[in-house]
Amino acid sequence: MTAGRPSKYKEEYNQEVIDYMEQGYSKEAFAGKIGVSRRAIFRWIKRYPKFRHSIKIAEVKCQKFWEELGLEIVLQGQGNPAVWIYNMKCRFGKYGWIDKTITDVQSKGEKLENLIVIKDGS
Repeated sequence: MTAGRPSKYKEEYNQEVIDYMEQGYSKEAFAGKIGVSRRAIFRWIKRYPKFRHSIKIAEVKCQKFWEELGLEIVLQGQGNPAVWIYNMKCRFGKYGWIDKTITDVQSKGEKLENLIVIKDGS
């Protein structure tokens, strides 16, 4: 570790970040909540294994929050599904929330019958 300002990291952040993100907030929003920069959060993820583990749990809980919200939108017909889908792609693209093409599916060895194709009627 290089000499400089002491870290603002606290052990209690390990649970606090989980509690905060399971409400749908991002790790960057947690940084704002506790008054540190985004860079500080990313440094802590690299430097503190317990915090890194907490972030992994928090990210899954955050995704659960947003997926449950999506189910409510679909089942209750309230909200804007297009906005929700866009949010999911932006937040969770690295976890599979992306548009798939037939080429993408074939290159990953997935079965084509698992791909839902929506054709534009225009």
